[in-house]
Amino acid sequence: HGEEFFEHGNDKHGKSAYEEVLRIPLLVHWRQKVPAGTTYDGVVGHIDVLPTILTLIGMEPPAGVQGNSFAEVVMKPIKEPANRQIFAQVVDNSVEIEMVRNGGYKLIRYLGGAQEGREELYDLEHDPLERTDIAPRAAARVAALTRELEAFNKFASQSAGRIRAEQVQKLDRDTERALRSLGYIK
Repeated sequence: HGEEFFEHGNDKHGKSAYEEVLRIPLLVHWRQKVPAGTTYDGVVGHIDVLPTILTLIGMEPPAGVQGNSFAEVVMKPIKEPANRQIFAQVVDNSVEIEMVRNGGYKLIRYLGGAQEGREELYDLEHDPLERTDIAPRAAARVAALTRELEAFNKFASQSAGRIRAEQVQKLDRDTERALRSLGYIK
């Protein structure tokens, strides 16, 4: 994650779904596979890392693995990044936010906290700093992106239901302390 320095009124991270928190560089170094100096301006997510590593080592991702491999674009860079959906959620004691980015548009919905019920829509191609909320004049796009979020939430809920209790482990003391020091656990 990135950090906020009051671009949208917040500091640190975990309080918003703006680009300064979500759009961060991902560095890939593998001399035999990735040409030096390769850059890719497209969007990838954490969910894409596992299928990418598997592809780079010559393995097919198993059935059911979520995400898309971006190995091809780091091995042989392409000019035009693919448009794709990226989802994010922010859940904290004081806020609950969900976000979908599809193509050049990004919808942020506040589900809890002081701004509950608020929806913001940004045209990232023309407003990469997210200064002008166009939601009030783009109801059809807000509705379309809301449907994408609802479909994602349904899928995520169904997927979470497949996790058995014995698959969830209690954190050991050192891991919990490390996560707490980084602000992931309050």
